[in-house]
Amino acid sequence: MDFVKLITLFIWSFSGFSLISYFISSIALTVIGNNKGVPYYGLSWLPGVGASYVLGSIADGYTDIRRGKSKYLKIFLPIASLIVFVSGFIILFSMMLMEAHSDTWLPLGAYFSVFIGLIVGLGLLVFTYYAHFVVFANTVPERAVLYLVLTILLFFMGPILLFAIRNKTNQNNFLNSHPKRR
Repeated sequence: MDFVKLITLFIWSFSGFSLISYFISSIALTVIGNNKGVPYYGLSWLPGVGASYVLGSIADGYTDIRRGKSKYLKIFLPIASLIVFVSGFIILFSMMLMEAHSDTWLPLGAYFSVFIGLIVGLGLLVFTYYAHFVVFANTVPERAVLYLVLTILLFFMGPILLFAIRNKTNQNNFLNSHPKRR
């Protein structure tokens, strides 16, 4: 098989798989958010920022009950997602400008964006896994660690596991201040 055809097949397969994963994750977050009374649970259909907000809101609801305070995941996760997206856009824009011009300041801006994107991206990854663990621990506590390990090792398992637990709600562990929407 030709190398170009192999790369094309990989890109199309990965794109299709990512689209399916997006739909599964959005459905799961919408159902969990609706069951938990999360305001604006429909934002889970907005990739990145919206889904991060809904996941953070769900995790914050559980964290409020356990520790008596919010961890502000519903604020941090969307902002970090936006910073990672913007730094990626800056890197892409810098690369396009470097093709057209050979100025020396452009690589410095690209390197700075890569650094910021990596640092914030690692933080986003850690706190997203933490939010997943909080949701898993409060819905299926006996399998929370296993689900987290599967989510970390096999990136496609996060949406599948969220979809599997979407109707397993433990109302005793969630804030009663969020009324269930009808």
